[in-house]
Amino acid sequence: MSPIDKKAFEIISSYSQKGGIIQSELWKIIGVDSKEGSKIVLRLLRRGMITRKEINYNGRKTYILTIASHAESRDIDIDIEDVIHIPCFTCEYLYIECGDSVKLNPTNCVKMSNYIKNLK
Repeated sequence: MSPIDKKAFEIISSYSQKGGIIQSELWKIIGVDSKEGSKIVLRLLRRGMITRKEINYNGRKTYILTIASHAESRDIDIDIEDVIHIPCFTCEYLYIECGDSVKLNPTNCVKMSNYIKNLK
């Protein structure tokens, strides 16, 4: 993510607790014109990091920006031991016989199925 996108996301995040920020206000805060601001917002939207809701503000149609609900909850409890033991990392078929277009792939892999069943 570019520094300007990161800055925009941080600002949107801080305003989300207050109901969001008007798109044009975001542009003023980060110091960009509407064309560049729209590009930033679209990049964040495409990544699923923010939401945009159409509103009427001072008689004009605009958008209010908030962070996406899943973007708020980034604290995920992951045990490194579970990650280390993912079978793909040590699988002899990974680079030669495994993939979407071949018979063997993660969705029908016995090793992966057993790994998932044994997760706590």
